[in-house]
Order: sequence, then C-alpha cells, then structure tokens
Amino acid sequence: MGVVKPTPKEGGRASVVELFHANSNGQYKKLAVEVFQDGGLALVLKQGEKGKPDDGIVFSLSRGEAIHLMEA
Repeated sequence: MGVVKPTPKEGGRASVVELFHANSNGQYKKLAVEVFQDGGLALVLKQGEKGKPDDGIVFSLSRGEAIHLMEA
C-alpha cells in the first residue's frame, strides 16, 4: 500500500478531506481541505439547501504561508 495522490478538480485543487452533513429538510454543510499542485492548501466551507445556490467561503494559503504557520 502506498500514498495515493488526489485528482485535481477543474479549479486546480484536489480534495484530501471532505466532511459532509445533511438533514432531512435538504439543508447541508460541507467542509473540505483541498491542495494545490504547488503545495498550497485551501479550506472550503459551504452550506445551503438542496436545489438552491450555496453560500461558501474559501480560506487559502500558499505553500510558503502554510510552511510559515507550521514553523511558528
């Protein structure tokens, strides 16, 4: 068994972790950790209701910023 590289989506990021919750009313929340090919990463939070546009926020860090945070 080895490490599997995630497949990038059309935005150039690949999901490495996804947490998803939905209730019976069709409302949902999703948190994903995505990585860029250059080593940066993004935390993507979305919420909404099935069949309607979702609300979301993306917090992204370049590879250098992520390294700096790890070293602090």
